[in-house]
Amino acid sequence: MIHESSSQKIAPIKSAVTTALTSEFNFAAVSNWYETTFGKPVAFLPSLDDKKSDQSSNVEQAGGTKQEAKKKNQNNFAVPVSGEVTRHFTDESKGVTVQTSRHTSVEAVKDGLVVFIGKKKNIGETVIIQHKDGAESWYGRLYGNVKVYDFVKKGQKVATVSANKNQKHGSFYFALQQNEKFIDPIQVISFD
Repeated sequence: MIHESSSQKIAPIKSAVTTALTSEFNFAAVSNWYETTFGKPVAFLPSLDDKKSDQSSNVEQAGGTKQEAKKKNQNNFAVPVSGEVTRHFTDESKGVTVQTSRHTSVEAVKDGLVVFIGKKKNIGETVIIQHKDGAESWYGRLYGNVKVYDFVKKGQKVATVSANKNQKHGSFYFALQQNEKFIDPIQVISFD
């Protein structure tokens, strides 16, 4: 009914409905907001509070504050795979390519929710994980071990680097998206 109406008063509502139906939903951010506002959800996502409070108390014992602990852990990424960066970040590539051993395990860089598994142009089989801060990590040229809507923890195996039988090494694609813009992963992660 909203989209069929030609009234100017309904134009802002049309716009809001269109945006809501065409934008990606940030499950991880909503979960984080829910936990912060109402406490732990009932069996929706696993609890991570025990680890967070342990990290915060360790920093406090060392003379820091909870805010410093949060800031320190906010940009703390795990290395998804070790190897040599063979293609660096550009506006066109949006990520890096890492040469590694065939069939190497690929790990999640942060806790998050798997929101996409499928083929992406120039990347091949891809897994996208959405994190609580709204960022996304993209893992490409692999075959996966996870399913859409799986919750993964930092350091958990997500997939395996794929390689042809004739290749000595595997090739892995990795990208980070923050605020809907891709950033250079080398600025926050060392693959060596």
